Amino acid sequence: MALNDVYVVGYKRTPFGCMLGQCSAYTAVELGAFAMAGALEHASIEANEVHEVFMGNVCSAGTGQNPARTAAHLAGMPHAISTTVNKVCASGMKAVELAACRIQLGMCDVAVAGGMESMSNVPHYTSLRTATKFGDSTMRDGLMQDGLMDFDSELPMGNFAERCAQMHSISRDQMDEYTMLTYSKALAAQSCLQLEICSMTSDTVLSRVGKAREQILRRAADKRPALMRDEQLDKFDSEKIRKLKPVFVQESQGPGTITAANASALSDGAAALVLVSAAALKRLNLKALARLRASADAQLAPEDFTLAPAVAFRTCLQRANLESVDLVEINEAFAVVALANMKLLDLDPSRVNLHGGAVALGHPLGASGARILISLMSVLRIHSKRVGCAAICNGGGGASAMILELLAEK
Repeated sequence: MALNDVYVVGYKRTPFGCMLGQCSAYTAVELGAFAMAGALEHASIEANEVHEVFMGNVCSAGTGQNPARTAAHLAGMPHAISTTVNKVCASGMKAVELAACRIQLGMCDVAVAGGMESMSNVPHYTSLRTATKFGDSTMRDGLMQDGLMDFDSELPMGNFAERCAQMHSISRDQMDEYTMLTYSKALAAQSCLQLEICSMTSDTVLSRVGKAREQILRRAADKRPALMRDEQLDKFDSEKIRKLKPVFVQESQGPGTITAANASALSDGAAALVLVSAAALKRLNLKALARLRASADAQLAPEDFTLAPAVAFRTCLQRANLESVDLVEINEAFAVVALANMKLLDLDPSRVNLHGGAVALGHPLGASGARILISLMSVLRIHSKRVGCAAICNGGGGASAMILELLAEK
């Protein structure tokens, strides 16, 4: 059976906010709803045409039943079949791949997919179902437990980033230089980045959140009328970057190299893409922006998650029958991840993350996999290139990658 082609016809993302920053008033599902509503508007497609929704979300405690369903409802798609995806940092890209697979198999014509995360609103956990008869009770940080800690060793992801730096002889100076470069690229690309960002005052969403929440969110937007910029960029301080102390110092392995600057920041945000089949493209008279050429996943040992993007990237090239691509997006969970994978893949740095990456923009766990797909389409368009690959690592030793071919400007 021949598989249907899959096209991207619209996309948008929210601005990314710092931890407890400009987007912290919004829940994950509200952020997801704004991104989806913006993507539908960008695609010039009615919400009732959407058959399915797939949204990545990592730290789901407190977000309610099936966060993707809630977000779809708020975005005006109450009848869309909705599925929440958790593949840690690759959740947003995996959601896009799952939606694409449904279209390829002819089980769906129009889908919205992406990811959402409010790291500011992840709760702490304590067990109250069994009473504490005597003494102290403890609480665990849900963000650490479900998002940032390895399931096997119970070590933070940063420890494995330190391991990667040592394995591949990547120095603190190299990471800090890369960090300053990615900030510089993002700051220089502000006009381009703002074209990706949706309005945070969509009446479609605000009319469905309830009167109390509508007032809260309108006040949040009124406080920051220029909510069209990634907040982390305002924290750039080139002098401070080299002075920061390592966060994950391991005495047995020498001085640490990973700092709060050369690692991605805890963030809030969402991103969404609208995908359609060729039949829907024609029926709805839509303009195709990009075509999905291939997708792939990789799985290594948990401690090697930093290296998995290179494996997924190579598999993606094979599936697309390509030897190379024009431009590349590698998610910067840490600066060392981008540096190590560029080294493994022998990539020209001038073709990677042209508008900066997660170190500068922020890394809302469930959203980043979709964000780098949007970034990929943006850089292909701005730099008049045709084919690109986006790759992202995820906790547990995995990664996902996707190749897109740009078709039109919009």
